[in-house]
Amino acid sequence: LDVILLEVGMGGRYDATNLFDPSITSASYKQEERLLIRGVTLIDYDHTRVLGSTLTQIAWEKGGIFVRDKLKCIGMKDGGYNLFVENNVGQTVQEDELKRNNDGQGESSSDNEKISPSSTVFVNGNNTPEVLDVLGHIAKEHECQMQTVCDSYLEEEKESFSKEIGLRGDHQRSNAALALSMCRYAMEKSSLSMVASSEKLQSALTKAFWPGRCHTVSLPSLSSNGLDLSMNLRCDGAHTPISMNACIDWFRNVVQVPITSTTANPMESHDEINGVNSLRTHKIDRVLIFNCSHERNPLPLLFSLLNSWLFDSVYFCHADFERPSAVPKRLEDGWMKESLCNEYVNGGVPVTLEGMCAKMAVSSGSGGYDGQTVELDPTKLSASTWQETLANVWRVFDMYWRYEHGGVDGLHLAANLETNVTVGLKVKDAIAAIQDEVMKDCNAMGRGGRVMIEACVTGSLYIVGSALEAAGWEEGEALGGIC
Repeated sequence: LDVILLEVGMGGRYDATNLFDPSITSASYKQEERLLIRGVTLIDYDHTRVLGSTLTQIAWEKGGIFVRDKLKCIGMKDGGYNLFVENNVGQTVQEDELKRNNDGQGESSSDNEKISPSSTVFVNGNNTPEVLDVLGHIAKEHECQMQTVCDSYLEEEKESFSKEIGLRGDHQRSNAALALSMCRYAMEKSSLSMVASSEKLQSALTKAFWPGRCHTVSLPSLSSNGLDLSMNLRCDGAHTPISMNACIDWFRNVVQVPITSTTANPMESHDEINGVNSLRTHKIDRVLIFNCSHERNPLPLLFSLLNSWLFDSVYFCHADFERPSAVPKRLEDGWMKESLCNEYVNGGVPVTLEGMCAKMAVSSGSGGYDGQTVELDPTKLSASTWQETLANVWRVFDMYWRYEHGGVDGLHLAANLETNVTVGLKVKDAIAAIQDEVMKDCNAMGRGGRVMIEACVTGSLYIVGSALEAAGWEEGEALGGIC
């Protein structure tokens, strides 16, 4: 093999892919050091049970791929994350030490001739300053040159980016920039004399495709009594806070939802926002099909989805297949005291479901709307399945969002205007139920013509895979080639 493209399994510091060490030589390679190009994409809260609960901890794990002679440096000898913090606390890596460049070009150090090509590492420049600082310390410690690559790199590669890249979503541009900069460097430094024209790079970028990532599948239309019903499955396997926000942006853009609709009066139904003068007629235009692993914190994912104010109805579904897990499911009040997210704090106090429920219960107890009170249980989220837990979390967020934007009146109206929630169906059955409900509602209103349902399927690649299976989607032959 001349070239190997390898993705780290989890983290990087202790991952099995560390066996690919640039210091390893063999007779077949004439004792020449193998060229190893390493890159770190945008770091988010993922696999936190193993990698750590903060972005800097996760960055330390990811930065393990910068280490050379891994058998000598990784493991008990590296001292762990706490020792790393102790040794580097209060220290900031200077720009001239790393020779970083936010345009993604990077500058050569005065000792460039002495540095191995494998000592250059690439990092997505959109990472937080704290993450970049941790990665910079690791790069400096192991005598690597770290080049940060930002979206501006694409402006300098206009010939290769004259068209849209195949992977949808604005966030994919930074991934493409990182990949392109690494490829450029590999072609420059490799002994294989690899050359790719701008036309070939353009072709590769436009044909790039990743099933289940910003992936649209259109279902066959259904017709009845003059009604032509179409449904698009907008599938994205987002399962971290940053990727979920990217998914929301993509969905809003692809279904052409004005950004103003997400900040409309919470007392209005989605139909009113769309210009239809009716309150919750159960007409479904935009629907969310969601599930995520019980090992993850679902709070920031669901909070972002609800706060987007995009969906008339939500289906918390079972995936057809799930990865086996030894971690017990938290089905009762285990999520009540969990902080919503590191970024969501109120005056330094973590925002929790327990706090939301307590705040609404106190406010509603004064009588409020028409002298009625809202029944709330501020102590637990009783559920027998993981999908019911997700649904209960959503309901609390839904009521709290209305309370925050509409006061006590909004809290009481939530009982009538809350998002329609369905729990426990498989994706295939949920799709059929959505279509059937829209058909019935449109027929009841005497509505004919063309009706479009836009369904966002997200939360995990397993739920997305179930949706693709339900739609009968099959992956075709690869459009690209090896040149």
